[in-house]
Amino acid sequence: MFDLAAVPFSRAGSWLSIAVRGSSSNSSGAPALFLRTNRGRPIMTRELFQLEVIADGHAVRPSIQGSPSQLTLTCGSAGRVEIVLEGEEGCRIRGFDCSLRLRAVEGAPYPNGIRSPVVAYASTAGGWVINLRRALRRYAFHALAGTVEALQDWDGEYSRGVVLSCSGTPGWEVRIDGFQSTWMPGATTPFDSLKDEARSDFDRFLQRLPAVSREMEAVRRDAGYLLWSCLKSPLGLLRRPAILMSLNWMDAVWSWDNLFNAL
Repeated sequence: MFDLAAVPFSRAGSWLSIAVRGSSSNSSGAPALFLRTNRGRPIMTRELFQLEVIADGHAVRPSIQGSPSQLTLTCGSAGRVEIVLEGEEGCRIRGFDCSLRLRAVEGAPYPNGIRSPVVAYASTAGGWVINLRRALRRYAFHALAGTVEALQDWDGEYSRGVVLSCSGTPGWEVRIDGFQSTWMPGATTPFDSLKDEARSDFDRFLQRLPAVSREMEAVRRDAGYLLWSCLKSPLGLLRRPAILMSLNWMDAVWSWDNLFNAL
């Protein structure tokens, strides 16, 4: 298990991550769980949506268990939310005996005082699309089981207080796809297949790292996960896969840092 405040959950190739962030990203001032992006150098915080596990109608603080292939949030004796990442900007979330709220992060105002615009609208495929202007991305939410519903305050130009709710009995599953202009639906890979593929990919990556003594094996695995989760697919000016120095702070690519990674 890794500390999500220090090491976000992600996987090789994905530009999304999930991390615990503090007061700079959360209006309540308390640490909270966020779905984040590491694309480009946006004029906003990295946080896209705050995740809240709901049990018996109330937000609860879940127990967090992480592995290279899946993030699990548990509450009570049976409630749990499972999260895997898919491709460059896909995320799959399913839940049992609880529901999940995702609050769109509006971000700080622009330097001229104009607030960061967010627009939520219904998808022609039956889900919802959230346009986060500061991230220069849109995110499509579609229920594969159960329902996904959106609440918002529409002021005639932008959406305020966008909250998506995922729920269903006995369970639910939602697919999230990031895109720039027009969402193009693709094939839906089963949740467990995505988890198994991520686990196998990490195992192959780990096997290529130098062998160490038994006492250092846990450190080797942690270091392997850190490198693997920061490995991102080609994008924009990046013509080849590259390793970000961090998913939290130095979350960019510099040639001199890649020399250190290569060593």
